[in-house]
Amino acid sequence: MARLLPADLAARALGISTSTLRVWRYRGLIQPAGGTQRHPLYALEDLHAARQAPKPRLSSENNVPCGVTMRG
Repeated sequence: MARLLPADLAARALGISTSTLRVWRYRGLIQPAGGTQRHPLYALEDLHAARQAPKPRLSSENNVPCGVTMRG
């Protein structure tokens, strides 16, 4: 069974800020393994895998992945 950690401890274990963890979640790079929407719990194994995965580059305009066209 995976060890679940709250966001602050998970971020500390990875050496990143909790803001970075929230950005990863917002971008869909990680998903909580438990807890609630307000107090998510993360599996440390999932976070280590996300840290090793290549991150999409963002364009400076609108903070969207490069190559994505925003139409309005």
